Amino acid sequence: MKTYTSKIYTLLILMLFSTGLFAQQLHVFKGSFEQLKAQAQKENKLILIDLYFEGCMPCKQMDNEVFPDPKIVSLLNKDYLLFKTDVFKEIDGKLLSRKYAVSGFPTFLLLDATGKLITMESGFYAVDRFAALLEAAKEQASKGLFKDFDTDLNKSYPDFYSARYMMTGQKFESSVVKEYLDKQSDPLSEVPFVCIMNSNISRYNQLVYNHLPELLERYGASILQNKVTSITKANIAGFGKNNQKDSLLATLDYIRPTYNARLWSVYLPIFITDYYKNGGNATDYLKLIAHFKPFTSWDAESNAYAQLIIDQKQHTDILNTLELKYRTALTNTKTNVADQYKYSLIQAYLGHKEAAMDQILKLKKNQMNAEENPLISAQAIAELENAIKRNTVMALKPVNALTTIPYSLN
Repeated sequence: MKTYTSKIYTLLILMLFSTGLFAQQLHVFKGSFEQLKAQAQKENKLILIDLYFEGCMPCKQMDNEVFPDPKIVSLLNKDYLLFKTDVFKEIDGKLLSRKYAVSGFPTFLLLDATGKLITMESGFYAVDRFAALLEAAKEQASKGLFKDFDTDLNKSYPDFYSARYMMTGQKFESSVVKEYLDKQSDPLSEVPFVCIMNSNISRYNQLVYNHLPELLERYGASILQNKVTSITKANIAGFGKNNQKDSLLATLDYIRPTYNARLWSVYLPIFITDYYKNGGNATDYLKLIAHFKPFTSWDAESNAYAQLIIDQKQHTDILNTLELKYRTALTNTKTNVADQYKYSLIQAYLGHKEAAMDQILKLKKNQMNAEENPLISAQAIAELENAIKRNTVMALKPVNALTTIPYSLN
């Protein structure tokens, strides 16, 4: 009987562990920022600050999916004190946002125990990426690698700048900012710099861009991303209009350190497509796509070609290149109604009437319901079919056949 009872007890203990009742709990520091630093020094730990606000979807997703993960719990409890503060409701949240010119949420500040900034990142981070961020910050701190921000949250800031954070989003006139910046002997020192990050004055935008490598080293990439993206898009518009592909390539190389791998996968296709849209050089566009391979899936790549096909309907060299891409995809890749529509359109533009009609028949017989994609309705297919039959495809206004790609924060 005693042996039986012992086995039952052992089984219950195992069940408790397996159900996570004994799982390690994540500790969140309660108190002020100053108390946080004191405790971090006492425990010899680093600091992770989560700047969030109620209603922030990626903030909530971090709370639900990432912070509770055993891997993250273990890393944080071992090496960090976690401090969460609302940027709209709590004074520490407002002061920290002002200090680091925070504009995206959640923002994560990784500090040493005295409050020196190791690194800063924004947005949703899946478990593995977040774990890598925590580990990298720990290594940087061990090497004494910190950003140039000092540790004072109560520095003297111009009123217009403080109001933006302390009074929750109050706007200010550019002329006021320019007047302030024009008086600064070093506009790239900490306080003027964060003011520039929250303004749009061409002279100071260019100053930041010209000193980008230095500023990345001093203040980190996250704070510079919005500014650099805005400047880059404006520059690329000019490169496109003037067919300056070499300038585009040099620019992409120059700004690349501003973006982590995840963000680069988002912005690189945008930059390349902007170049094409502003100049219409399809040959360069296809060469850029072949060189960078910026699209993470065939659906994304095919979406990029949708307008290109229509724009280049009279350019057989471009159409032949695209025809091969779609023929290969339709043979080797999971495709859909949108791809079939575009392939039929390409064949029609090339004057391959029989091939175009053959694709139309396959499209109509496809087991997928065309109505699942509202952009490729039965009417749109019928209009293309009639245009092919009547040899009026060049006058047709085809649909911009896009595939809906689910959005992911990962």
